[in-house]
Amino acid sequence: MKYLKLIPLIGIFSILLIMACSSDEETTSAAPAAAPAAAPAALSEGTKTPGTGTAAAPKAAASSGTASAPAADPTKKVAAASGGGGGDPVYGGTLRYVPMGAIKYVDPMATGAIVTGTISRHVYDQLFWRDKDYNIYPQLLTAWEMSADGKTYTFTVRDGVTHHGGDALTLEDIAMSHDRFARVDPLGRNLLAIAPGNADRDLKDKLFDHSYDGQNLIMKFDKPTGMVLEFLAQLDPRQPSI
Repeated sequence: MKYLKLIPLIGIFSILLIMACSSDEETTSAAPAAAPAAAPAALSEGTKTPGTGTAAAPKAAASSGTASAPAADPTKKVAAASGGGGGDPVYGGTLRYVPMGAIKYVDPMATGAIVTGTISRHVYDQLFWRDKDYNIYPQLLTAWEMSADGKTYTFTVRDGVTHHGGDALTLEDIAMSHDRFARVDPLGRNLLAIAPGNADRDLKDKLFDHSYDGQNLIMKFDKPTGMVLEFLAQLDPRQPSI
């Protein structure tokens, strides 16, 4: 019986021993975490040292499974980049552009993909485009006018323009491009709805009322509208490209 009285003491001693061992393990496992605290000090080596007027290059970062951007090559300069981007624009030369994704289509009317729209703006022309302040200006035109009643638009197309197919651009090429684009564009469908002769036609058969006079392309509507230039100077990835 005298040994039974020792059981509570043995139990208490065992608990204290287990707690002591657990505390040692936590201390041991937590120790490595203190090492990274010194890392920010290395970054300060890339900052300017007061009073020296020089900046030390930062140490290379340890590999983390990601690739850092390569250092710029000072011997390779972008053409026409002198002057910090100021001065007159320079025309010609070669532009190398890396898109954000694969280009599956080069037809800006067949897809709303932004990557296709971005490339197309540098490949095809339109009757109108926008400047850096988003103001609409003629791109393929020498002149244009809207009738007083807002129902007739006349566009004078530049002579000597080459179609993207390689042949001389015709007014019929422009008209067909506008008809095709209007069927896939919300604003274009609204304009088709007020074009003469479309009341009983299915969407796939709707056309603008185009006529031709020399280098003048004429569009007529049953109702006045001020949205034709907005339609022809689209900023959407889908564009009325010629």
